Amino acid sequence: MILIIGVDGLLGNFLFEKFKLKSDVIGTSRKRFSINIIQYDILNPLSDLVIEWEKIESVIITAACSNVGFCELNPHFSNEINYVAITKIIKFLKTKNIPVVIFSSEYVFDGQYGGYTEFSKKSPNTHYGLQKSKLEDYVINFYPKSTIFRISKLFSISNKNSFVFKMINEINNNNFYNAAVDQFFTPINLEDCFKIILYAISFQKYGVFHLCGNDNYSRYSLAIKLKNSLKLNGKINKCFVSDISLDYKIPLNLTMSCEKIKKEFQINPKSLKFI
Repeated sequence: MILIIGVDGLLGNFLFEKFKLKSDVIGTSRKRFSINIIQYDILNPLSDLVIEWEKIESVIITAACSNVGFCELNPHFSNEINYVAITKIIKFLKTKNIPVVIFSSEYVFDGQYGGYTEFSKKSPNTHYGLQKSKLEDYVINFYPKSTIFRISKLFSISNKNSFVFKMINEINNNNFYNAAVDQFFTPINLEDCFKIILYAISFQKYGVFHLCGNDNYSRYSLAIKLKNSLKLNGKINKCFVSDISLDYKIPLNLTMSCEKIKKEFQINPKSLKFI
């Protein structure tokens, strides 16, 4: 049986629905309750969950505070969720000898160079990135039965919670859409995420892996691709990240390499699905 901690967000809910088709799965949620979804807040002890732990084969932790801007404005609270709470959960799982999958981020890098591999030196310059980097270091040293996925942006034109779906609506419903030409990332299809995570659990692949696609995009090039593929109405305007009024610094080039996944998992992430 798989336990997914945090099924309210994009990835957690998607994994929960996919795993339901393949195996027994339990999810936790702060908002809802059903036969196989338990209400749970990760700020509370995991031992509060009434579960037959001997039946749990793997735990996937998708619960997080992943809004970078919020983390910058609320560093203490976000650290309690992204670092303190997760480390407590992992300590508990270690006592049960249950393998765990956690998610880090491209934000463990400062975005100066791009093309990052799993062996690139980390240099976070945001509170969110620092919290994820600390979590990686803790898990690597504390619990060998851990899989850490540094995740890029998740791509889906149909899922209402994806950043792409929001981009599509903004482009289509406004006269113009400002898209940065100097912000780069390596998005991955949601379906490929599931395949890779399923493989990691099935074959006990532990360590750090980049969960990203093969192709790099700027926010501008992605917006143009969406507009042309879906015949959207709005005009795409070029801009720079420095033109955007923000209270924190955005790493510019967070492109990553998925070569380790391709080699060790024998899975090659597909090109993004624009239709």
